[in-house]
Amino acid sequence: MRSDIRDERRAKAAAEIVEGVRALRQATAATATSATGSPADGIEVRPANAYEAVTRQMVEALQEDLREIKGRLNMLLFTIVGGVAIDVVARVLAR
Repeated sequence: MRSDIRDERRAKAAAEIVEGVRALRQATAATATSATGSPADGIEVRPANAYEAVTRQMVEALQEDLREIKGRLNMLLFTIVGGVAIDVVARVLAR
């Protein structure tokens, strides 16, 4: 009898927790949106204060700089590979 009461209380508590989590997820999904306006899986993505906004701008600028560096590095590598390929072809044709 005692274990039945405990099991009943646990089941009731588990159901309350599940309902609470479900309600919380619905509430956060309704308010959280990403930069494109789509739901962000319950994660707030908008900056909460000026520090976060400035930090986000700095990170985005850093991302853009890294993209530019990556592009330049790719161009340099292709130039080197192209030069080596031309040298090899020139040596083969010179024989």
